[in-house]
Amino acid sequence: MFASRAKYLPNERSPATIEDSESFVAFIVQERANVIVRLRTRAYEAFDGEAKDQALMRLLDRLAKFLNVLEEAPMTNRVFHGSNLAQILSDVANDPSLSPHGCKAAAEELLARASQTNYGAAERCSLDKPKLGTGGEYGHGNHTPGDRWPKNSDVVSAKIHRLTQQGIDGHALSGTYSIVVKHQSSGGLNEDKGLVIEYSTVGSEKASDDAKVPAPNRATFSLRASLLNKRPVRVLRKAGAKKGDRWGPKSGYRYDGLFKVTKATEMPRPNNNALYESFTLERLPLEDNMGWSLQDCIDGQRRFARE
Repeated sequence: MFASRAKYLPNERSPATIEDSESFVAFIVQERANVIVRLRTRAYEAFDGEAKDQALMRLLDRLAKFLNVLEEAPMTNRVFHGSNLAQILSDVANDPSLSPHGCKAAAEELLARASQTNYGAAERCSLDKPKLGTGGEYGHGNHTPGDRWPKNSDVVSAKIHRLTQQGIDGHALSGTYSIVVKHQSSGGLNEDKGLVIEYSTVGSEKASDDAKVPAPNRATFSLRASLLNKRPVRVLRKAGAKKGDRWGPKSGYRYDGLFKVTKATEMPRPNNNALYESFTLERLPLEDNMGWSLQDCIDGQRRFARE
């Protein structure tokens, strides 16, 4: 099965539409009706020859994507019971025709999470929509790349990044709103290359297992969601250690524009080979950043006027 090949009709919910408990339940119910029921009733056998094989593969690709979404997203009692997910996963796990495609093992693992605290996550995650006007929005908002603030309290007041202590501000289902990058933070696991940033979540520097990454937290889930739905992420840089800090401001905070999460990779820590999850963020083109290049942000002015 190839989850990346999954296709959705214009009138269907795709994984990118999942943003709260209600939409998550609706997506699960839809995939049961449009994918799992059709697989279990062999609806694809209504076709002949190559068309039959293609119909089957489309359904299997959708099932792979469905299970992948469930593996990567947070879970709550409201979603689990509201969608009757236990029965859905049991149907997948107990259908012999789906076993050769890796579905049985994936469904059984997801069922096992139901007995774990927070469904296997490191913390309980709220899946409610943030209230409008609180800073829980995507995009530039009222800000321009190159904007600066002297203190963290000013950043919070501007609602460009709402948290005073944590570097990742986001929603566990709809994605990351903003991150703060500081040179030589997170135990050296973050790598700032300017237009490309390798970023890890809280707890990565304490990883101790060389067989699996730490249990995901809210920040991890939000970055995973941004990778899935491609919503842009605001990137702020904070003044850090002077030595070797090529990209950060000399003082305070600077908004360096919108980036997108392009990859998630399991990486070994240099000191003990314990695994942690690293996310790659890449800066969006000039047209998505009001014509401001990263160098313009550093210099504090646009070098060339761009229409």
